[in-house]
Formats: sequence, structure tokens, C-alpha cells
Amino acid sequence: MKKCVTIGFMVLAIGIAKGQEVKFGVKGGLNFMNISGNQGSGTGKVGYHVGGLVEFKLTDKFAIQPELLYSTTGTKQNFYGIEFNSTLSYINLPIMAKYFVVKGLSIEAGPQIGYLVSDKETANSVLAVFEGSNLKKIDYGMNVGAGYALENGLMFQVRYYAGMANISKTNLYSDASLKSHNTGFQVSLGYKF
Repeated sequence: MKKCVTIGFMVLAIGIAKGQEVKFGVKGGLNFMNISGNQGSGTGKVGYHVGGLVEFKLTDKFAIQPELLYSTTGTKQNFYGIEFNSTLSYINLPIMAKYFVVKGLSIEAGPQIGYLVSDKETANSVLAVFEGSNLKKIDYGMNVGAGYALENGLMFQVRYYAGMANISKTNLYSDASLKSHNTGFQVSLGYKF
């Protein structure tokens, strides 16, 4: 994970040093995320994201775009007849490399690291006992997607996030082999100044 963060900051530094054009922006939209893993997949919840971005245009065809986003996600899962409802809130830092296929249209890919700021979990049974969060604070993974920007600054993005970090500490039955990952799609509307 440290290597991923280090590479991200190196790419960002190169973008700042060589950037021919710098644009700031804001974005927001919907998350269609789920938590999946070796315990099975629950039903994903629709969340949202909001935040800012900086685009460093290195050439006519290539740009680096770091973002800082507040993002919510969650899932509903059923264990032995008990339904668990989780709502997670993260501060995410994606760093996207953008390649412009034609003017305005880009394909994007890059790493993302996130910090869990809130974990709300409820259950439909008094038998469920919560002993603090069962989730790790750090999440990381990769994004791939596409974006389109109009000349007036309005932009649209869609991306898929594949979480690589196991976000589970343990489950209610202390199963140390439990693995859970954040995955899903994000649709955004934004504006670049």
C-alpha cells in the first residue's frame, strides 16, 4: 500500500512540475456499490459522493487528475436469518491518469485510497451484538472509467472501483478468514473552472 501511495504522489508531483494547463473543479454523483467477498455478496445500497478535483493537462492527449471525495456506500446482508444493514462513509483520494481519445472524451485509470470515517451497522434482531466496527479504516483499490467534458466546463464521468484491500477485521463469529471488498460503479456530474 505504501508503494501505491508513493507512486501516486510521484505522479502528482510530475503533473504539477510539468503541467501545461491546470483546471480546478467540483463533482458529485451516485455510488452503486456493494461489499462482496468470500462470505458472499449482499444487496448493494445507493450512496453518493461529493468533492473537488484538479486536472493537470500534461499534453493534448494526457492528464493527471487527483480528487478528494466524501463518499458513502453500504450493503444489506443476511446471516442465519439476521439481516445486517451497513452504511459506510469514506474520504477517498483517487489519482486518475486520463488519456483523451478525442477532444473532450477520455478514458481513465488509477489508484484510490480511502479512509473510513463512519460505519453505521444495524440488524433486525436483538440477537445481533455489535462490539465496535468490524471494518478496517483503510481501503484501497483501482478505478477504471471514462469521462466527457464540454467546452463550457461541464463534465460527466462513469467509473468502476475494484477494492483490493480486505476491509474486514473479523465477523460476528470471529472468523479470521473473512474477506470483504468494496466494489461497484460511480456516476458523476461536475464542473471544471
